[in-house]
Amino acid sequence: GEHAYNQRQDLRRVTLNGVASVTGSVNTRDGVWVEYYGCFANCSNLEAVDADEALNYVGDRAFLDCPALREMNGFSNVRTIGWKAFMGCGALSEFVFTNRLESIGPSAFSGCRSLSEIFIPDSVTNMERYVFEDCTGLRNIRFGAGWSPITHAPFDTLGGSPLDNLDTVTINGSGETEVEMGAF
Repeated sequence: GEHAYNQRQDLRRVTLNGVASVTGSVNTRDGVWVEYYGCFANCSNLEAVDADEALNYVGDRAFLDCPALREMNGFSNVRTIGWKAFMGCGALSEFVFTNRLESIGPSAFSGCRSLSEIFIPDSVTNMERYVFEDCTGLRNIRFGAGWSPITHAPFDTLGGSPLDNLDTVTINGSGETEVEMGAF
């Protein structure tokens, strides 16, 4: 099922071969949304995920609150990262964003306190609010040459921990690049 591995404490490594998307499901009671499960959410001992080239979509809350998750391999064809997809993955120190990535949902990497450097490629056309909220280890942020505009406050802290360790922001603008108030 869609949340068959949710809260599994015995999982240490997941291998996704021929899997196009990792999603979740919504449970409702009397038409009211009461809970949302990500496929691998709350797997507290999950340390690594390996995917082949088939994976192109990481859905909402897919790996939410997997605090031991530190290794992500083969995410090179991912086009969309959903809402809170990796939120609370405090051990995740690196995630390689490739030129296939187009959209990063709200709070996708919120609370990934071990992330220290990120590069946002030109291919990203949508980056929502609070994507990197509470990423207290973030020191360097680089944007590709054609990436524009920087909107929706992706680095806003929502009143949480500020980006105090941030040393460098590099924006390789196109001459028409816009940086909106509240982006950082």
